[in-house]
Amino acid sequence: MQEMPEFDCEGLPDTSLSFSLGSPLILEELSFMKPMEHRRTERLKLRIQLRVSVLNSTAPMQRTESLNLSSAGIYFVTDLPLVRGTPVQLLFKMPLEVTHMPAANWVCMGHVVHVKPVSYPKGSLGVGVQFDCYEVVN
Repeated sequence: MQEMPEFDCEGLPDTSLSFSLGSPLILEELSFMKPMEHRRTERLKLRIQLRVSVLNSTAPMQRTESLNLSSAGIYFVTDLPLVRGTPVQLLFKMPLEVTHMPAANWVCMGHVVHVKPVSYPKGSLGVGVQFDCYEVVN
């Protein structure tokens, strides 16, 4: 399986900064700013069919559909009891729009990084998974 690249921070100098807050006027202006996006890869609103299974679990594999997708992760709705850190396996066809290569079947190992209750279907969770590694299969 091909490893996803990671950023190594070891050996870098401490760059933590300290500062004092400005006047109330400046704070008021900042309250209207949108949160900054921290993703490293473009997220596309693509609905693709996928199969999700929880690693080291007896829970059955579940079929679902993505709500958005990038080359680093995927977001979908499920009724599986997932929490942050849960290791999962995902099987799906990675579309051309994401990799800029012909669509291919991917088997991904990843972990849950985001869980949020959603209103529909009732009792379901919106789940974000970061890919740890993947393999392209035929």
